[in-house]
Amino acid sequence: MWTVDNDRSQVIDRGPWNRLDKITDWRQVAGRQLNVRGGVRALRMERCQKGFGPCPVKKRGSCGDWHGVWLAATGVYLDSFVAETAAGEYVPLYQPATTRRRGNYMWVTPVDKAEFLQDRTEVGT
Repeated sequence: MWTVDNDRSQVIDRGPWNRLDKITDWRQVAGRQLNVRGGVRALRMERCQKGFGPCPVKKRGSCGDWHGVWLAATGVYLDSFVAETAAGEYVPLYQPATTRRRGNYMWVTPVDKAEFLQDRTEVGT
């Protein structure tokens, strides 16, 4: 797992990663937990209908089916996150590129990953 403090770091989306706030004086954070600001996502399923945006399957309009939308996870702290990844409570997920040059890596719960993939195999890892 890569941990960075710059949202433009070149390691982002080259493998599983997370981002912390930039800290200039470590004495200010002594004894406090470091909040993970990026790279960890939570799944929300939304019905594909008018107002959803272009259908990710049809590439336009809406299909009426359910699609996963990834939101930034909140309340995740570095120390517990490291332990939770070691325990398998967070797993990496790779989404192949659609309009970007490369795919997207993120940390998600095993339940969210299974619901998102819906018995499909993960491609491009």
